[in-house]
Amino acid sequence: MAAIESTTRLIQFQSLLKPWLPTATAIRWRTRKPNVQRPIPDHYVKARYKAALEPIYPDPLVGMPWYQVCGNLLAKKEEEEVGKYEELLAKQFHTRFADAQLIAVLHENSTKAHEIIKIKQMLHGHNMQMVFGSRKIATMALANTEFEPVLRLHVGRTAYLCSKDLQISKLLKFTKKMTSFVLLGGIVQGRLLTRNELQWCSTLPDINMLRAELCSILTSSTSQLSQSLTYQQQQLARSLEQHVKQNGEMSCDGES
Repeated sequence: MAAIESTTRLIQFQSLLKPWLPTATAIRWRTRKPNVQRPIPDHYVKARYKAALEPIYPDPLVGMPWYQVCGNLLAKKEEEEVGKYEELLAKQFHTRFADAQLIAVLHENSTKAHEIIKIKQMLHGHNMQMVFGSRKIATMALANTEFEPVLRLHVGRTAYLCSKDLQISKLLKFTKKMTSFVLLGGIVQGRLLTRNELQWCSTLPDINMLRAELCSILTSSTSQLSQSLTYQQQQLARSLEQHVKQNGEMSCDGES
């Protein structure tokens, strides 16, 4: 009984006392702030514990047959609907390519509308025209044609400068004035050329001059051949004329 009374008194005495709980406050030293984007790496021991305790989940694809693992074999791509307006743009795109003898492929940087208007005004009257189109329109227009290799250069925003005249040096001068466009390559009479090859072609003489030189070379050989064939006949005719003249002079002297 005495033990029970002592325990009850102790419990009543403890209930009168306020419980004391230790408190701790984390204070940052000076003005140091945590770097959220590049946090401080963990301690070596802590990093080892975290790596050891990181859960490893089983791969759900292990043990499955190949025809179930590769989902692309069963997935069917939905064909996109092509509108009439897109078909019209693709037709105009291909027509401008077919009419041009020289095509420059340009990468288009951020360009304002008034800059494009100035470029069109600069090209007016020189049989040159800027052609703009998305990747989809270019693929619809140039796929399965002689211009299909150009699609490899059509990445991002791409523009084309089509010229009906074969004047590479003139086209390169215009591209230098177009600061918001970067020359990637070009097509010269159906052949895809790089930027360096276009610059090399601009140093070549005019095709009309080369044709005139070729014609002169061909005609010179034929004229030399005709002269060599008729040389003996002409020489024989001259000698006969001289012989006739000499005989005529001798006959005149004998009569006198």
